[in-house]
Amino acid sequence: QGEAALVGERRTRPESRPGRILQGLRDQGARDVVILLEELDTIGVGKVQGDPAAALEEILDWECRDRFVDRYLDIPFDLQDVMFVATARDFFRIPHDIREMLVEIRLAGYTPEEKVAIARARMVPRMVGQHGLDTGDVALDGDALAFLARGYARDAGLEGMRRVLATLLRTRARAKATGDRDAWTFDQDRIIDIL
Repeated sequence: QGEAALVGERRTRPESRPGRILQGLRDQGARDVVILLEELDTIGVGKVQGDPAAALEEILDWECRDRFVDRYLDIPFDLQDVMFVATARDFFRIPHDIREMLVEIRLAGYTPEEKVAIARARMVPRMVGQHGLDTGDVALDGDALAFLARGYARDAGLEGMRRVLATLLRTRARAKATGDRDAWTFDQDRIIDIL
């Protein structure tokens, strides 16, 4: 996202509108809200317009928060009652000036058992449908999910588990598309062969 997404865009442009900060406050109908800034370590990565890091500094700086100016509205607004919570996979990839304004709180990642429970309850049922499969097309029991969690998805979050499940399900979907109608049981041997 570019700078305009955070702090708005001047009204001289036809597609201009207020930034997400003031849109969020308007949508909530309150000034004492919590705003989540996700994946702050990726700010400015990719194609962005303007300087989103500078805009974020302006928003987070305690000395300026009482007179924040959204470019679209062009009037000062007090953000001192807003609490900002940011997430990042790597705290030290957040730009230094922004990092200095934050308090780091480290959270432990999911245990393999938690990953298995989440995968069984949420990820597998959703991803099976996303891959054009029916629940009868695949069997992924707790042992197979535990094998994945311990051997292939060792990251703190769930992205690794999502990635390996997607690989397994794509393989099954491809086989189904070429005429394989048998149900697949993903045991350790089959998982090793595919991954």
